[in-house]
Amino acid sequence: MNYLLDTHVFLRVLSDPGKLSKKAAERIRDPNNAVFVSAVSSVEIAIKQSLGKLDAPAGLETEIEMRGFHNLPPATRTGCAWAACLRTIRIRSTACSSPRLEKSR
Repeated sequence: MNYLLDTHVFLRVLSDPGKLSKKAAERIRDPNNAVFVSAVSSVEIAIKQSLGKLDAPAGLETEIEMRGFHNLPPATRTGCAWAACLRTIRIRSTACSSPRLEKSR
């Protein structure tokens, strides 16, 4: 079976997997299931970090690979590039491997 983790569930897997339901944890860990994370999640995480509403781990792409998850195209790298293009807010994200970004003045 294929599963797409939304941003909230993906963050829970990274930071507090014990709060996942038993059923969700089993499905995510089952090697017969393919677990996907969308590049949009990296953008959402970067935005929330820039607003000071989230403290997420750095290196999301590495986290995805280490857990055997799959990127849902476009790749997380592209999502991080999208975050860099947001000019309406200051982005100070550590979620992506790129340096901290700020709005052009």
